[in-house]
Amino acid sequence: MSVNDCRLKITEIFYSLQGEALTVGIPTTFVRLTGCPLRCQY
Repeated sequence: MSVNDCRLKITEIFYSLQGEALTVGIPTTFVRLTGCPLRCQY
């Protein structure tokens, strides 16, 4: 596997407070990816 096979397309990086589960309210950096949401081969 080459380095090019391991790349992901990033749509957005943002900082916010976590809003779910046991980590609610914790400052978090989120990375939103672009691509197929189901059964895709990356």
